[in-house]
Amino acid sequence: MVSTRRPCFSKGDTHGRRDYVFIYAGHELAATVKGRYKRHWIGAGDVAASGMPEAYYDLYMDPREESPQMVPLIHTQGQFNQMRARHELMKRKYPDVPNAKGIPYTGLSNARPETLAIADRVKAAVEAMPFDVREYLEFEVPGSDSVGDWGD
Repeated sequence: MVSTRRPCFSKGDTHGRRDYVFIYAGHELAATVKGRYKRHWIGAGDVAASGMPEAYYDLYMDPREESPQMVPLIHTQGQFNQMRARHELMKRKYPDVPNAKGIPYTGLSNARPETLAIADRVKAAVEAMPFDVREYLEFEVPGSDSVGDWGD
């Protein structure tokens, strides 16, 4: 029996089960794109000042996202809300894992010779540092919590 849970590329990459994508700013959901429409969840800027807390865009007509629309796209609001609800329920069941911190190109198995050469250069650079790089990776940078969440 063939599993229906894995992607099937026999029809090409345009025959996926989903026609939407979630866009993140760090760990925060920033926008959702469905077909030709995009809804911004954060950073509405001037749109929020006008009383509309979110911004909708028709990406075919406004690819630079300069003119947010609400009334022409009001029919999409329920779809975007349902997609976000399903996404957040999935994230609750399968939460994000913390971002990995470490020295790149270490612990590789079955690496190509070109990759091992890069790993040797990284190792030499790490050893030449005037401080312990592993200690730096664990160091809490002062003020880093005030600049927002960029995924670390």
